[in-house]
Formats: sequence, C-alpha cells, structure tokens
Amino acid sequence: MKSVKWLYSLFFALTFTLGAEIAGVFAVREGIGWYGGLQLPAFVTTPFTHSVLWCTVYLAEAYVVAQLLVSNKIKPFIYYYLLIKLAAALWTVSFFVLKSPLLALVIITVILTQNFVFFNKLLKTPTHRIKSVVFLPVLVWYCYLWIINYCIALLN
Repeated sequence: MKSVKWLYSLFFALTFTLGAEIAGVFAVREGIGWYGGLQLPAFVTTPFTHSVLWCTVYLAEAYVVAQLLVSNKIKPFIYYYLLIKLAAALWTVSFFVLKSPLLALVIITVILTQNFVFFNKLLKTPTHRIKSVVFLPVLVWYCYLWIINYCIALLN
C-alpha cells in the first residue's frame, strides 16, 4: 500500500512541477527571438544539455516532494515549494515577455533564497537529510541560473 501511495505522490509532484513549467513554455515561445539576440556568457549550456539538466532538476524536486507527501511531513515545506514554483513562473514572464533581465534577476534571487531555505529545512530535519542530498542538484542548478541571469543583466 505504501508503494501505491508513493506512486500517487510522485505522480502528483511531477504533474504539479511540469504543469507549472509548461505554463512558462508559452512565455518562452513569445520571447525566444529576443533571447537569441542577447549577449550570453560563454558558459551557457546548449539547448539539449539545458533540457537534460532541467529534467534532472524536475525529477529531484518531484522525488523530494513525493517523499514528503508519503511521510506526511509536507506541511512546512509545501509553502516554500509553492512559492518557488510561483516565482519561477514570474521569472519566465519577466525575462521572456517583459524582456527584463534585471527584474528577472531580482525574482531569481528570491527563488534561490527560497531554495536555500527549503534545503536548510530539509537538512535540519533528521528524517529528511537524505532528501537534502537529492535536493542538492536543484540548489546547484538554481545557483548556475542565477549566475547566468546576472551575467546577462550585465552584458545587456
């Protein structure tokens, strides 16, 4: 029975994560031509690598959220996670629709801060330390995205 609950929880977490991100696809489509004209830092990944890394991040997020749901310990974490996803949607709109790397930098700073808080809460809870290890690539990825956004804001 626990494996069925875990699968439902994983399905929910993946659906929520991907649903939030699919909404951003429409905004990206709107501003992709503008993005192509930006000066980018040399360390920006290829579109294929970027997609693979995003999928890894989504899986890590979904795994952690599913585990929290199964253990009924989601309460303090869900608020941070929802704020992260809402801010991610705002980042996409600010960067690709409003074409404002500076506003996007402010928003991604909020996202990064919330990810640090989320990670720190996982780390401080003895039953969630393993989840914090799984969440670590998410944190590293958002640090990388912050650096890219910062460089784009400076270069453009």
